[in-house]
Amino acid sequence: MTAPRRPAALPLVSITAAILAILSACGPAATPAPTATPSPAPSLTPVPGGPSGPAASPVLGPTAGPPTTTEVQGFGQIFDSLPPSFPKLLGATPAETGMGPTSGAFAADMEPKTASDLILMLLRSAGWSVETGSPLEDGTVVLDATHEPAGCKAQVRFTPVSGSLIMSVLYGASCPFS
Repeated sequence: MTAPRRPAALPLVSITAAILAILSACGPAATPAPTATPSPAPSLTPVPGGPSGPAASPVLGPTAGPPTTTEVQGFGQIFDSLPPSFPKLLGATPAETGMGPTSGAFAADMEPKTASDLILMLLRSAGWSVETGSPLEDGTVVLDATHEPAGCKAQVRFTPVSGSLIMSVLYGASCPFS
């Protein structure tokens, strides 16, 4: 007598198919991986009297517009800082004058006449029309400058202070800021 045959292959195939179905459902999805979207860099707001040279590195991304403005009696609206293109004295450092609003104020170890002659030359070479008056009673030299577009004006004062000077600038808000 022979033993009855068992269909052993059929349950094995069914179990294998079920395991493969479960494993494929738990495996990695065929959807693409999420991509990182870079966020824009923050834009910096210029600080009046703050650094305007290499320390103020450009920020990639959205750019900040021109700085805020202030009304100066007898002059008009000024920018609260100077554009990078405005000439400065070599070795000058930012200074607090306490003499009212300015677009920039700097201390330098120079005589007012020497400093004013240098800035006069630099402004003229940049296309500004510049007038200088006689020194004031305290030795201050004042340069009045105009530039395109019409209405663009600046005033630069060189005030002697115990062997050095303070250069204070009023830079008109109608001037280009670059």
